Amino acid sequence: MPVSLSVSPSELTEGATNEAVTVTASLVDGKALSEDVDVSVTIGELGDSATRGTDFSGTQSLTITIPAGSTSGTADATLTITEENRRDGDEFITFTGSASQRSVYPATLDIGDNDALTAIRLIYTPNEIDENAGSVVVEYTLEAWNRDGTTVTFDEDTEVTITIHSSPRIDVISPYTVTIPAGQQGFTGSFTVTVHDNNVYDGDRFHPGDMTWERATHAGRGLTVIEDDAKPTALALSASPGSVVEGAPATTVMVTATLGGIITFGTARDVTVSVDSGTATEGTDFATVGDFTITLPALTSSATGTFTLTPTQDVIDEPAETVLVRGTSSDLAVTGTTVTITDDDAAPGAIALSAAPASVSEGDAATSVTVTATVGGGTTFAD
Repeated sequence: MPVSLSVSPSELTEGATNEAVTVTASLVDGKALSEDVDVSVTIGELGDSATRGTDFSGTQSLTITIPAGSTSGTADATLTITEENRRDGDEFITFTGSASQRSVYPATLDIGDNDALTAIRLIYTPNEIDENAGSVVVEYTLEAWNRDGTTVTFDEDTEVTITIHSSPRIDVISPYTVTIPAGQQGFTGSFTVTVHDNNVYDGDRFHPGDMTWERATHAGRGLTVIEDDAKPTALALSASPGSVVEGAPATTVMVTATLGGIITFGTARDVTVSVDSGTATEGTDFATVGDFTITLPALTSSATGTFTLTPTQDVIDEPAETVLVRGTSSDLAVTGTTVTITDDDAAPGAIALSAAPASVSEGDAATSVTVTATVGGGTTFAD
């Protein structure tokens, strides 16, 4: 389950001193876990337009704990933004994270230049696209603005390049490069995005982009594709072979875990499988089997695992008995299955009676006679 970082405030202005920035780590799918999740956050990375020690100072790293039962956690950083007194455009600081066995989506904090520098704001309409939308025309608007709220124009002919990064989920022809003449307050254009409806549930996805001009490169200007597939909720187990004979040697049983419906997951899912007593008793009718895991890879609807079933031979005539094969998953309802152990003992033969002593004399005193009933055929009754 991925984690997404966000910061508040999302922007600081040059000259800000010892400003508190709250960093939030959130579970992307909004589902709380039963255990704490620790996220290590690093503030600033190579490639940021803002440089530590020159453009800002303060907290370098921190750890955020998402408590068990919660979907997010927070921690505060303290940053000071250098007052440069020169026009060098807006800059950004990247907050990157890492967590055990989880991907972490970064966040950015913008640094606003307060030196009356004309900046560029990029607006997408729409900025969210449904996964089943097909081809969509997205309008982009580039606006000239500054931090004191006054109306500004571009002070010179300005070339701007917009890039949306393609992925298996979207196609877009980019980058787009436009030249905004001096004296204008903005520019509007459009491009076409083709979204692929892929029958894969992986949640809403942000597709990053960049806006580059001569004074700065702004990362994180992208589009969000809204998931239209319902999250799979159920998985069924099946076993092959479905039955073994009581006298059979150790037998490998293949268990197949299959999602219901045509929608798959964009990330792997684990199913823990247990083999337990049904009408057959574990340890008596078959040897104990340890739990095992079946991993359903991303983009697949089924996967397999195996266990060894060793039935116990006896001489009891009894009905066929069942072994339960059950599964558990963190976010799926799992329907189990059974394996049948078929009895191989013949029905017992006739019951013969014998008496001891076999005879007494006419004049003997009262004698205790033991009568024995013996089942023929070498097998016994189950009950």
